[in-house]
Amino acid sequence: MRYDARSIRGNAFKYLKNISFFDNYLNLKVMRLLLLLFFTSTLIGQGKNEVPETFSIDKNGIVIWQKIYEYNLDHPKLVKKLEDYFLNTEFTRGLSMENSKFVGYSNELKVKPIKGGPHYNPITAFVEVEVKDKRYRVTIKDIKLKEMTTGVNTGMFSVSQAVSFNFSEIVLNGRKTDFKKGFVKINYLKSHDEAFDTIFTLKQVPQTTSDW
Repeated sequence: MRYDARSIRGNAFKYLKNISFFDNYLNLKVMRLLLLLFFTSTLIGQGKNEVPETFSIDKNGIVIWQKIYEYNLDHPKLVKKLEDYFLNTEFTRGLSMENSKFVGYSNELKVKPIKGGPHYNPITAFVEVEVKDKRYRVTIKDIKLKEMTTGVNTGMFSVSQAVSFNFSEIVLNGRKTDFKKGFVKINYLKSHDEAFDTIFTLKQVPQTTSDW
């Protein structure tokens, strides 16, 4: 079978055209896949960088942590349960009952600045716990971070002092109208959220029933 130059060029053009169409089809598929992966990773990243809903900012630019817990005891029994628990927990030992709620400044609580990190920073705060039938609401504010700093070291002796930092100044922007962005600051908030939640979560009383 003989082919002239014109037929060879024509067949080659059709072949290249088919390849080009196939490549464009593949490129379109790849582009769609990349866009899907981009938007998925963006959404996941945003979810990880969200401020815990337990934190809010009051009108004075102060950070407040608040959470409502449910517990299967009526008001008098729940108050007694919380009173015993607070007395036996270092962080809440300074709370007292005033106007039907627990209030007071806490003792120090060591919190990791970053979840999973090796270091701890001690914090103190003002705590308020309101109690109703089968639930209680915890509000934490005036959170202060204490960090030990060395002032003088002569070789023979050293003098150090505890310097306090306001929690709001660390996690809020300059205008104190919003939380600072970024993984480190969000992780910092989540670490404190987890620490507070651990402190104020009571183990549930087992339910009893006569039905079998």
